[in-house]
Amino acid sequence: MRYVVFDVELEKGPPPPVGKIEGVEYLDSWDDKASMKASVVCAYDSAADQYRVFAKDNLLAFLPFVGKDTVLVGFNSKNFDSQVLLQGHGIDLTQLPHFDILQEMIMASGRTHKGLSLDAVTRANLPGQWKPETGDIAPVRWQRGQIGAVIDYCLHDVWLTKCLYEKVLTYRYLLDPISGKPLLIAGLK
Repeated sequence: MRYVVFDVELEKGPPPPVGKIEGVEYLDSWDDKASMKASVVCAYDSAADQYRVFAKDNLLAFLPFVGKDTVLVGFNSKNFDSQVLLQGHGIDLTQLPHFDILQEMIMASGRTHKGLSLDAVTRANLPGQWKPETGDIAPVRWQRGQIGAVIDYCLHDVWLTKCLYEKVLTYRYLLDPISGKPLLIAGLK
């Protein structure tokens, strides 16, 4: 079965934990997904073994690219990335099979998402790999015209998510970054 690993970066988001940066537009909360707007969607296509980038000029081509017989794969993608695309752009991915690594880990651990960031899960499961920065910097970079840096960051997140998904496909578990114990991932069909 073909799968597409994807990630969304934003044009605007809430202020980072360190506070607002002068000259950058912010939203009040992470709940305002309709106003966030996707700056870029990066994806990995398992059938073609290639990466793709979708931005303002071709963003609406993402849904036809995904197609009907595809499993979407992401990290916090059901509640975040898919909702940004739906509420902000009318791109409805809700009818497609979807494997959300974060949701699977929450179900397997019986906890909330606390401690289960993409960086933490990556560090626990992919030795020597990590996220170089947090996602709240992507809207800042985008608004400053650092388009290539945002695309590179997004592609890196897609690659990390792809590596985690491939580990799940091979071993049927991921290590819990808090306890270090394997979490059986039962969401595979």
